[in-house]
Amino acid sequence: MASASLGVACFGVVGIFLRWGVQQGVSLWMPGAQLWATMVINVVGSLMLGALMGLATRQSMAEPLRVAMSVGLLGGFTTFSAFSWDCWLCFSRGEWGRGIALLIGTPLLGVLGAAAAHRWILAH
Repeated sequence: MASASLGVACFGVVGIFLRWGVQQGVSLWMPGAQLWATMVINVVGSLMLGALMGLATRQSMAEPLRVAMSVGLLGGFTTFSAFSWDCWLCFSRGEWGRGIALLIGTPLLGVLGAAAAHRWILAH
């Protein structure tokens, strides 16, 4: 239990810094695109989680490592609260098209990404 907790904490810090780096990079590369950075982060995180679970199944990954990577790394990297806030900001500003695109696109692409990565890992 202690090793899993330490792994979650350490990997979580890495995930948080990865998310921050992606958000900063998107802001520098495309000013005003911060809302889309959250969507990309959540979709990529979902794809990575699908791949991780495929690898965990295929390679018999140790439980502490699987938990540290899924809960810590990917939990720190992805951010549902920021997704919720970004959607609310769009709606509160009257940007209905952007808000609906984020609201529908993020979970839809996230689920498709997780499924595709999981299937791809198991097939190869």
